[in-house]
Amino acid sequence: MTELIGGIVFFSVLGGFAVIALGKFGISITPFVAALGAFALGAGLAMQGIVSNYGASLSIRLHAGVRRRQHLDRAGVSGVVEQIRLPYTILVTEDGEQLMIPNREIIGQILENSFAVRLVETRILLHRATDPLNSIDVLAAELGGLDELASEPSAQIGIDEFTENGVRLSIRCWVPTRQYFQAKFRVNAHIYRTLQSAPIELGTPLQDVRLLAAS
Repeated sequence: MTELIGGIVFFSVLGGFAVIALGKFGISITPFVAALGAFALGAGLAMQGIVSNYGASLSIRLHAGVRRRQHLDRAGVSGVVEQIRLPYTILVTEDGEQLMIPNREIIGQILENSFAVRLVETRILLHRATDPLNSIDVLAAELGGLDELASEPSAQIGIDEFTENGVRLSIRCWVPTRQYFQAKFRVNAHIYRTLQSAPIELGTPLQDVRLLAAS
């Protein structure tokens, strides 16, 4: 970056001295000035994306609230913020891959920025004959002993909505951000085993089909 800036400054100074020298020799510099203006305009348009990334980097550091070691979900990708550089931000995924997102893609958009823990949310539909309050107690007791869950905030289990096919429960718990998918799969597997052993009967969508006799 230092070499690039140094080269731009060098050629700018050299061009300025060349224009002044031509004027001293009585050569009209108007065409050169016009060409220089056109070149500057083209260079400005070409550098627009780069400049916007640098400006976005400053805004990220001052206002956006994006910090290292935090989880960021943006532009269809997610990962932990490893570095915030001038032109781009580096994310590291749970698989160890590095993703570089241009900073202008971060500023001015809705960001999902979690910290050390991240939310896992699951919904299950209970059969109409199943007691939802008893199911909540069973699931809460089983999830309370899971090592994958963060101690704070504590897991939340409750009635999400009432449907014509049964009561829908919502299970919300927080897991370590860096092991999000691994912990999510373990939590869902534990919920499944709990439903099977309780047993807690799940609901299924019902549909009425009527056959009309031809007249």
